[in-house]
Amino acid sequence: MSRVFRVFLLDDDAVVRHALRELVHCDAELEVVGEAASVNEALAEIPPCHPDVALLDDRLPDGNGLDLCRELRSRMPGLPCIIFTSFGFRDEMLDGIQAGAIGCVVRNAKGFEVLAAIKSAVAGEFLFDTGVATAWLANRAREDFLDAVSVSTEQEGELLRLLVAGNSGSQIVTRMRLDEKAFRACLWSLITKAQAAS
Repeated sequence: MSRVFRVFLLDDDAVVRHALRELVHCDAELEVVGEAASVNEALAEIPPCHPDVALLDDRLPDGNGLDLCRELRSRMPGLPCIIFTSFGFRDEMLDGIQAGAIGCVVRNAKGFEVLAAIKSAVAGEFLFDTGVATAWLANRAREDFLDAVSVSTEQEGELLRLLVAGNSGSQIVTRMRLDEKAFRACLWSLITKAQAAS
């Protein structure tokens, strides 16, 4: 029997939480292990629930999912967090990466998209668009975070050098002769290190 992954839901709207709970309940590979309607509730409830992934509302009565994500990263570094947002704009995505989230899901996403995002997050796959992720990493590289990050492979070092020089993701793929999967793996590895150095 395959493992069932544990999901925590944070949203201040009881109707939305109910809909998400029902959605997750329909997938045999997932189960809801806890819920909260506020940042304070989530901080009290998430650690004892030991979820495999947390879906965090971006706007709450006593704070927001981005700040909560940062706090959870310090308390539970291995917990992947997805920001559940009403917006899908580039700035919100960049804020999500900065907060240490593994991805963002917009509220009007289809049910199967939400479930796929949860499973991808549990598997450690970043959900951000590579264009947004590349732009964020390029900005971090220009801010000299490089001194705080251990570049463990020659490929990572080359990718960073090309980013700092102003190359786009597609240009990097061509110049480094990478396939999309290898490019994403290298990019996410560097982003994880950059998040940890934040």
